[in-house]
Amino acid sequence: MPQKEVRKLIGQERSVLMVCTANRVRSPMAEALLKALVAADSPDDAWRIESAGTWAVEGLPPMPRTEAVMAERGIDISAHASQPIEECDMASFNLVLVMEKGHREAVVREFPEMAGRVYLISEMAGMNDEVHDPVAGTLADYRRTADELQRILEAGMSRIRQLAAQPEDADAG
Repeated sequence: MPQKEVRKLIGQERSVLMVCTANRVRSPMAEALLKALVAADSPDDAWRIESAGTWAVEGLPPMPRTEAVMAERGIDISAHASQPIEECDMASFNLVLVMEKGHREAVVREFPEMAGRVYLISEMAGMNDEVHDPVAGTLADYRRTADELQRILEAGMSRIRQLAAQPEDADAG
């Protein structure tokens, strides 16, 4: 029986946590874009996709330009509320994707047991680049960041799918 069918039968889910600094721009974008890709590509698969920030204040909405750029793509993130990584059940995520090397350092420092599950998001697409924070930029800067995240997620989807599986399954793929 194919791995996908086995996973469905026993109720396993893939899980991904997106991490940036304040959890109001890049990680909510990445979360929303990945959710949209999964919904279009594999609507029957069980996924848990969330986001958090290394320096997030709990409960803040997405930045207005973040919300606007996602709305242009037909994605409503108005219900998003920022959360700090300390509030996450980190052990429940099979894959943690960060925007910058400093985010990886912060996550691994706080949760050393997660070291093998934390990657730069660009690594999913075979790169080693950081995703620039457009927070003080124009709407065009936010669009460029969303475009970059979209390209990375599309190019890295098979690796994301593999690593987001249960940790023991991720090595088998």
